[in-house]
Amino acid sequence: MSNDEPESARIGTIRAISDFLARNGFEVVADYTANGLSGYKHHFHLYAKRGEIRILIDVPRDVFELLASLAKRIDVRGFDFLIVVEKRLVQDILPEVAVPEGEVLERATFIVFDGIEDMLNRLQRYLTAKVSQVG
Repeated sequence: MSNDEPESARIGTIRAISDFLARNGFEVVADYTANGLSGYKHHFHLYAKRGEIRILIDVPRDVFELLASLAKRIDVRGFDFLIVVEKRLVQDILPEVAVPEGEVLERATFIVFDGIEDMLNRLQRYLTAKVSQVG
């Protein structure tokens, strides 16, 4: 795999998520910055808002970015947080999060996927549950 392949795959995933959210009535902002409690400004791949639902989304492409995403979650409050990650990235290091419906970690939800269609199906289940919680 070339160095460009992980980034192009991530760009495709981010576009698919953004398009999906927009089709489902969300206002979507790419390259969103949120202030952390530490005062640090954190970059997120996407921000999605619909009514009271506010979601920050990160799509890490390696284990270091995954760990950075978890650190951002600790520092940034007031949002739901999605970490959308390919199964191959976490299956050996974090097998407990590689579950079909996502795993919630203090308002951080992992969507572990194997292909774009699988990711969109899991995202749909997450959004359905989130919308029903808000009412």
